[in-house]
This record gives sequence, structure tokens and C-alpha cells, in this order.
Amino acid sequence: MNQERRRYFRINDTVGLSYKVMSKSASQPLDDSGDEPSQIYLNKQDKQMLDLIKKLAKKQPEIAALMALFNQKLERLSNLMALDGHRIDSISMQLKEVNISACGIAFHHDTPIEMNSILELDISLLPDDQVLKTQGRVVACSEDENTSNTENTHYIRIDFYAMDSVSQERLIQHIVKNQIIA
Repeated sequence: MNQERRRYFRINDTVGLSYKVMSKSASQPLDDSGDEPSQIYLNKQDKQMLDLIKKLAKKQPEIAALMALFNQKLERLSNLMALDGHRIDSISMQLKEVNISACGIAFHHDTPIEMNSILELDISLLPDDQVLKTQGRVVACSEDENTSNTENTHYIRIDFYAMDSVSQERLIQHIVKNQIIA
């Protein structure tokens, strides 16, 4: 009495895929106290700098102007680094053989991903290169029994959530089109 749980058709496909782990479990957000300062801390620091520059401007206007320019330059560099990070994320998209439906995706991966981890996913549907952005929750991660021990690959299964209706409709159209071709 095997009851089918799938809500949508699934296909095997090749897609561009990149992901970022947002939290290790659905109830536990990533700790942002590590390498990356929180936005609140940065805003507080910016306010302190501006206050000090205003005080300095009364006594030594040239040094205050220099500090203001230096602060602006740091801000620009920070924005460029963030932009480059976004470019690197899009470049890091890998072609993967996946099993995909409108509600989830499964694929082989060289390292395990913890159950219930929340992922931010970018999926590029080929050949049109339509990029879908969504979040997903890891519902299963198992060692793949069809590979040799030296490869140590895992089969990751992810349920999508928070996919907007336009992206979901694009994905459904892509799947239907590929079913017709197959």
C-alpha cells in the first residue's frame, strides 16, 4: 500500500544550480556574530564616525574633510565587494543532473547537507537560462548507494517554499515542455 505523495510531475533534467545555507535547521537562524558584522553595529559605527567628523570639522576642517572622503571611499569599496560577491555567486552556479518538480528538487552532492537546513537556491532552467530564486528545506540527505566508496556522494532532497507564483509557473511550464519532448 505505497501511497504516492507527489503533488506535481517530476522530471530528470540538467540545470544550473547554486545554493547558500541560510540556517542549519528551520528553527535556528545562522549566527551573524562571526566574521560578518551585523547591520545594526555598522549603522551605530557610522553614526559615531559622523559625530566625530562634525566635531573635528570645527577645529581642523581639512582633516575632517579627509576623513569624510576616506569614509566615502570605504563605503564604495564595500559596495563593490558586495557586488563582486553577487557576481561570484552567479558564476559559481554548477550544471547538475537533478530530479525536479514544482515543489522540490533532488540531486547528488559530494558533501552532506544537514536535515532541515534552510537553503537559498538559484536554479537556471536550460536552455532558456531562466533563473529561479527560491528557498528550500532539506528533507532528506542519504549516502548514495550507487556510487563507489571513494566518491562518497550524497543524495540531497529539498522541498521548495516561498517560491513566488510567477517562478513556480515558469518551472511548471519548463517541466511540461520537457515531458512532451521526452
